[in-house]
Amino acid sequence: MAKCQKYNNLFFSIFIWLIRLAILIPLTGATALAASPYDSIVLSNDTQEINIAPYLWWSRDNESSILLEDILYQRVALTWRKGTSENPNFGLNPPPYWFRLNVSNPSAREIERWLDIQYPVLDTVEVYLLADGYVLKSFRTGDTLPFSKRPIANRNFLFPLRFGPQQNYEIYIRVKTEGSMQLPAVLWDPQVFLDQDQWLLAAQLLFTGIMLAMAGYNLVLWLLIRDPIYVLYVAYVMSIAIVQLTLHGTSYQFFWPDSPSWNQDQLVFFIGTSMLFASLFSYRYLDLHINRKGLGYLFLVGALLGLLSSIMALTASYVAALKVAMFTVFVLSAVLLGSGAFLWFLRTQNAAIFTIGWGIFLIGNISIVLAKVAVFPNWKIIEYGPQIGSTAEVFLFSLALAQRINQERKQRLLMQEHALEMERKARSAQQEVLRSQQLANEELERRVALRTEELKTALTTLSRVNAQLQELAVRDDLTGLYSVDQFRLHLKEEWSRCSRSVSSLSLVLIKIDSFELINKNYGRVAIDSYLVELAKKLDDLTERAGDRAYRLAEDEFALLLPHSAIENALQVAERIRSFSEAKLMVVEGHRFTVTLSIGISNEIPDSSESMDGIIRRARSAIETARNQGGNSVQFSLDS
Repeated sequence: MAKCQKYNNLFFSIFIWLIRLAILIPLTGATALAASPYDSIVLSNDTQEINIAPYLWWSRDNESSILLEDILYQRVALTWRKGTSENPNFGLNPPPYWFRLNVSNPSAREIERWLDIQYPVLDTVEVYLLADGYVLKSFRTGDTLPFSKRPIANRNFLFPLRFGPQQNYEIYIRVKTEGSMQLPAVLWDPQVFLDQDQWLLAAQLLFTGIMLAMAGYNLVLWLLIRDPIYVLYVAYVMSIAIVQLTLHGTSYQFFWPDSPSWNQDQLVFFIGTSMLFASLFSYRYLDLHINRKGLGYLFLVGALLGLLSSIMALTASYVAALKVAMFTVFVLSAVLLGSGAFLWFLRTQNAAIFTIGWGIFLIGNISIVLAKVAVFPNWKIIEYGPQIGSTAEVFLFSLALAQRINQERKQRLLMQEHALEMERKARSAQQEVLRSQQLANEELERRVALRTEELKTALTTLSRVNAQLQELAVRDDLTGLYSVDQFRLHLKEEWSRCSRSVSSLSLVLIKIDSFELINKNYGRVAIDSYLVELAKKLDDLTERAGDRAYRLAEDEFALLLPHSAIENALQVAERIRSFSEAKLMVVEGHRFTVTLSIGISNEIPDSSESMDGIIRRARSAIETARNQGGNSVQFSLDS
């Protein structure tokens, strides 16, 4: 109990730290980058990276009809305003915006720079490079156009610009989007950009690899365990991974570069599915379908909102679907984090890891949503925070699912112990009834009738328990190795198989030297600890398909090695013998080692002969080893 209290205090401290971090992040926004006093970017070969935000002037195109020619020939009177933030951000679904900045190259050499607009989900981006009022270069791209239309193949919008010597330039940028209007942009030296972009791309690939690995691992667990919670977890991991990759342009570049329409819809679609599967996963993980059903209804409502967002992404306007998705994110974030903290306070099992996992992820997730609607500045740490938070959250939830498996295993063991106790009681009741039937008087006949009724109930219970125990009979309770019955069955199968393929079959029998003496001197706990260690070693050595390990008796084990030559069997046996000889057991203050006598027989089976011969020869080899003092390996070939 003290240990659980210690861990709860630790988890609660981490949770409070996360809340403080969430509060401190927006407070640091007060130090946003002030506008540069310079109106023109002055290029030089030494300047390799320039954030253009302090040099930007912007104007709103409320009628969505202003062309570059209208600006150049002053057909419209635009009101230009100076940018005041590190990355311009104008909220959701605004009208088109025009941006302009001045660039000068006072040097005597031409300078090439790449304009990098670092928000890859803008619908349309037009860039114009002018000198002396003439358009030298123009580009048009965006996520509504095929990826192949981009001037440079990159997940961000890249525009190659050349600036002639001793010349002044103007750059005009027109942006139109139905989502968040923001323009984080940098002028790069091309080589410096390529060097840094390799690391950023590697980070994206690493994030993708981690997500795929965790999804694949848990998908395998689902195939083995068939618990739907693993499918929900895998679906959530894949959805949130696609959302993060889309926000960084990676999904459009590598997954569907020729499908701009789907690229428009899929961001909101996968935000909805991530909320849908996050709700259902949490609902199952916290066992809200069993306990606290009232709280569980909130999670189901969150799942319905996520489903609604995904449906609207395919049927409604992008803006409406995005607003519903963002509303869902906020509501469900509060529900998940608040419910987790509440259940943690009540010391509900697994609630601590759940709350910390969601806390780490939601800090980044809520911050980026607020950045998209211009509540927070659009810092780089906010852009990459959700990926860091997602990775940490996925690891924590995977750890939680592993803990869940361990808890279920302990519950199964308790059920097995309970089943054995019921079997003992049933047998005792049956013996009592049989003894009662031997008495031949009237009073006893009445009791026999009563006991017979009790017997029917006990036999019903016994039948159910026996059905459960049939599965347990396949393996040894202590070591987990196959039982002696399975040994006879598997030996028969491999004997027939090797006979048909004319392949050799090796049998390794292992006998513990001085088993009774060790048991007497050190006790049952000590010898059981050694048996478990030996079983693990035998199980590790069954590397090939078809190799199996068995416990035949208290002090006797076997390895069945089909399609194995005698040399391989000797190597395996020697590894077992040397392992046991070198293994120092320390149990309850006792220190001891155990030696083994090992016998090997090898032959090419003949279907017309009995398989008992290979067992007999292996046992004969064991006797030879024991007669020579034990701690040795002997073999007997088919004569």
